[in-house]
Amino acid sequence: MQNNEAVSTDLATPGLIRIICIDAHIPRKRMEVKLSRHANISGSNGSGKTTLLKLVPFFYGAIPTELVERVGKKTSFTDYYLARPTSMIIFEYMTPRGPKCAVVYRHASGTKPAYRFLDEPFNIEYFSEIKDGESVFIESRSLGRHWTLLKLGHSNQLDTVTDYRAVIQGDRSLVARSNQARELAQLSAAYSLGGSKGSMYWSNRTGHINKR
Repeated sequence: MQNNEAVSTDLATPGLIRIICIDAHIPRKRMEVKLSRHANISGSNGSGKTTLLKLVPFFYGAIPTELVERVGKKTSFTDYYLARPTSMIIFEYMTPRGPKCAVVYRHASGTKPAYRFLDEPFNIEYFSEIKDGESVFIESRSLGRHWTLLKLGHSNQLDTVTDYRAVIQGDRSLVARSNQARELAQLSAAYSLGGSKGSMYWSNRTGHINKR
């Protein structure tokens, strides 16, 4: 595992700072791309450039099946990006209330992603633990317990992309239609890109990358 590297979070406006993939499409590795300033992603064919770029619209609430086709070795979004218990995609982003993380991992059903929000900037210690004297990636099912032990503010698990989109975009219409409307309203005020007053409807379509 790589050591954590601090990233400046002094964005002038709310937005995505960086994407961190832990044990995701490349097993047992941590990959990262910084997006808070001009990002230049280079590499040879097959090095994962498009794979990382596809995650940008996913942060804003794009439907997972729109990002990965069932072609060749790429099965579902969940099986491709989140194949293992320790597989996670972490979006560090800035809000009017400060830096946060949106964390995506494999749902217990195994058929879709699950989502949580963390009221902190990214730190690898929040996603790892010591076992047999070594630092290892923590299993996603233990995230809530782990963060509680560290006294970190965080959300409960969200089970659908619609509820996640309602929070990240601050979409009041989606919040109102949810059977968890009260909880989502509180999460939206704390974790949405626009804070308690702003909203970003349809931002999940921003920068959409065609399926290939």
